[in-house]
Order: sequence, then structure tokens, then C-alpha cells
Amino acid sequence: MKKLVACLMFASLVTVVSAPAQEHQHDAAPKKAAETKAPAKELKPPADWKLRLDKPLAPGKEPLSFVEMAPGWHVTTNSSAAILYHPARSAKGSFTIESEMFLFSTEHIHEGYGVIFGGSDLEGPNQAYIYFLLRGDGQFIVKRRAGDATETLVPWTPSTVILPMKPDANVKNALKVVVGAETIDFFANGEKLTSLARKGIVTDGVVGLRINHGINIHVSSLKLDGK
Repeated sequence: MKKLVACLMFASLVTVVSAPAQEHQHDAAPKKAAETKAPAKELKPPADWKLRLDKPLAPGKEPLSFVEMAPGWHVTTNSSAAILYHPARSAKGSFTIESEMFLFSTEHIHEGYGVIFGGSDLEGPNQAYIYFLLRGDGQFIVKRRAGDATETLVPWTPSTVILPMKPDANVKNALKVVVGAETIDFFANGEKLTSLARKGIVTDGVVGLRINHGINIHVSSLKLDGK
């Protein structure tokens, strides 16, 4: 497995929008622009990651904003879900993925955000990966993608350990996936949500992020085996 590379390389014909800086607070609602005294400065996308959208965009529509904002990255999606990944960052055998995410208020409360693993052919017609998502109403899902088809492994399921969206503040949730010799365990905020038998599920491959459409989120960390 390979160490996280903090960079972003974009797929052809897809651009990522830089955004003006906003004061970012993890434990309180972000300040409105009028309350921020520091002058805006340009935030830049990290170099050398790639992205893939679920569906083509209408002419003139920007796919998303993905910028470096310490610690981590800030992502705002528009009309399409997307996966974000570095093609050289992959895992095999037994491994652990961990990510902390801060969800900002959005009307798209039923759209998910989370991590992918087992990725292959992510630029081609036979794209494949497993994804584990949370959403703003405190539910989670596990699905498998193969080409244009998806299969639900665990349907949307409510859990009291997942913090739901708040109207005027960001909410932190920590996701974890533990791929063992025989099982795949899925966690939120330190509590196991569900477990799947590993047999029949391809887990070796690229690791990254999946953010569905209409989401405003800060990803403060994405670790593979603690790195």
C-alpha cells in the first residue's frame, strides 16, 4: 500500500474551480462573509489527483470546487456526484481507511459523502469500487460499482452514532473501514455500524473519496493505515 500523496490530477475535459478563502471552523458555524475581516485570497486545488463525475454536465456548468484548506481539503459539488482519488494511492490485503469529514448545511440532506476502496479502471468503461457513505439525516450505505451499474450491499440504514446535519453549523463525523482477512467492518465515530464477509468482494485497489451532488464538506484527513 502506498503513502498518501497530497496532490490532484484532473481527468481530461474536466476542470476544478478555485474558490476564495472563507474562515473555516470545525466546531462552530462558519462566519458569514461580512463578518470576516481578513481579505479573501485564492485557494488552489491540490495538484495531481483525478476526479470522475457520475454524469456529464450541461455546457457551462462547473463540476465542483476542490481546494486545499489546512487541514485537508474543502469540496463543494454541484449537479453531479464525483469520486476524487490519486491513482497511485492504493491498498491490498488487510488495511484500514480513516477519514474525518465536516458537513455543512445543505438542502441535499439525502445525498451521501464518504470513502471508496478497491478501485480499478477508474478512467475507463469498467470502473469498479466499493463505497461507504454517510448522509445528513444520520444514515449510512455500502454499495459496489461495476461500470455503469451499482449494487447495494447494505441499504441506507439509520444510526444514532452518526451526527445529523445542523441548520447553521458544520457537523463532524469520522468514518473508518477495516478490511481484515475474512471481514470488512464499517465504523462511524468509533462505533461499528455493520460488517460484511470479504469473500466475493474485491477490496484491493485505489482508495479515495466519493462526494454526491449538492454537498459542501471539509475533509480534514484521509488516512490509509494511519498515514
